[in-house]
Amino acid sequence: MIAALFEFLSLVLLSLLLYYSRKRLSSPRIDKWFLPGLGLHLISGLALGLVYTWYYPSGDTWRFHQEAQVLYQIALYSPLEYAELLFTDKIPLIFEEFLQFPHEPRSFLFAKVLSLLHLLTYQNYWLSGLFLSSFSFLGLWYLCKVLVEAFPSNTWAAPLACLLIPSTVFWSSGVLKDSLALGAIAALIGLSIRLYFLPKLQWRHLVVYCVLAVCVWKLKYYVLATLLPLSTGLLVIRYLHLRWALSFTKALLISAAVVLVAVVGISFSHYNLHYQHILEVMVLNYEDGIAQSAEEHAVIFADLEPSLTSFLSYLPQALMATLYRPFLGEISGVLPLIISAENLLVALLSLGAVLGFVSRKTSIKQPVLLFFALMWIISLAFLLPFAAPNWGTLSRYRIVFYPIWVYLLLLGNAWWLDRFAQSKT
Repeated sequence: MIAALFEFLSLVLLSLLLYYSRKRLSSPRIDKWFLPGLGLHLISGLALGLVYTWYYPSGDTWRFHQEAQVLYQIALYSPLEYAELLFTDKIPLIFEEFLQFPHEPRSFLFAKVLSLLHLLTYQNYWLSGLFLSSFSFLGLWYLCKVLVEAFPSNTWAAPLACLLIPSTVFWSSGVLKDSLALGAIAALIGLSIRLYFLPKLQWRHLVVYCVLAVCVWKLKYYVLATLLPLSTGLLVIRYLHLRWALSFTKALLISAAVVLVAVVGISFSHYNLHYQHILEVMVLNYEDGIAQSAEEHAVIFADLEPSLTSFLSYLPQALMATLYRPFLGEISGVLPLIISAENLLVALLSLGAVLGFVSRKTSIKQPVLLFFALMWIISLAFLLPFAAPNWGTLSRYRIVFYPIWVYLLLLGNAWWLDRFAQSKT
C-alpha cells in the first residue's frame, strides 16, 4: 500500500515537472516534437532495463540500482549519516562491505543521485529510470530549442539530431550514468550557444553555466576538459570582436591564447589530465579495455605507446572508428546492427555535406561557431577510442557529441534535403 502511494505520487510529480518544463521551454517552431521525443525517451529507458534484464543481468544499470538500494537503507537507518554521506562520502561501517563504488567517484556520485530518486519512488527501478530519462530529454530539448532559435531558417535538423537518433536516445535513457551526464552536457552546450548570441551577459546565465559545468566535471571530466576551453575561446571572440569592436584577427589571437591557458589550467585540475600522466593513463585505459573485449569487438591500435607521435599516428583510424564504425556486417547482433546502419547513414550524410561544400551549394553562416564545434567533435572523436576501445562502449561514449555532429551533417545536406521535403508537400 505504501509502495503504491509513493509510486503514484512520484508519477504525479514527474507529470507536473514535465508539464511545467514544456510550458517553460516552449518554442512554437518545434513544440510538435516535444511529446514524441519525450515518449521515445521514456520508452527507451524502459527498453534499456528490459535489455539488461534479459541479456546483461550483471550490467551497469543493475549494479547502480543495487548500490542505490544500499544507500536507501542507510537513509532509513540514519538520515543524518545518509545526509553526511551525500556530501562527504563518509560511509557507516556496518554498510561498507555492501557497497561497490566507494572508490569510483563518478559512479558513486550517480548512485547517490539514484538513491535520492529511490527515496522518492520507494526503490522502484523503473520509475527512477523515468525521472532520469526525462532529465536527459529536457537537456536535449533545451539544446534543440536553442539551435532552432539561433538558426531559424532550418527547423527540422535540430529535432532529428537531438531527439530521434537511435543510439543517442537509447544510451541516454533509463538508469545509466549517461542519462544524467548527457542531460547536463546538452544543456551546457545549449547555454554556451545562447551566450554566444546574447548581446549582453547576465549573472544568472553565468551561475547556471557554472552549475552545469560542475555537474559535467563530476560525471565526465574529460568532456568538460575539451568543451570548456573551446567554449571560453568562442565567447572571447564574440565579445571582443562584436561588442568591443576589436578586429577579428586580434580577437582570434586573444581567443587562441585564452584556449591555451584554459587547457594548461585544466591539465593541472585532474591527475589523469596532467601532461606528464595523460598519455600513460590513456594507454593503461586502452589496455584494460582491450583485455575485457574480444578482438573482433574492439578498435585495435597495435603497439600503442605513451608518446605523442604514437597517438597522432593513429589519428585517422581513431576518427574513423568513433564516427563511422562498426560497419555493417562487422559485428553480429541486433544492437550492433542498428548502430552499424546508423553509421552508414552518417557516412552518407558526411559525403553529402562535403559535396555541398565543394559545389558551394551549402553556405556557412557562422564559420567561427562551426570551427569551434568541429574542433570539439574531433578532439573527443580522437580521444574516445583509446579510453573505450570496445565497439559497444564507444557507441555509448560518443553520444556526448553525437547530437551536434549529426546536426551539422544535416545542415550540410540541407541543399538537397530541403528540396526533397518540398517535393513531398
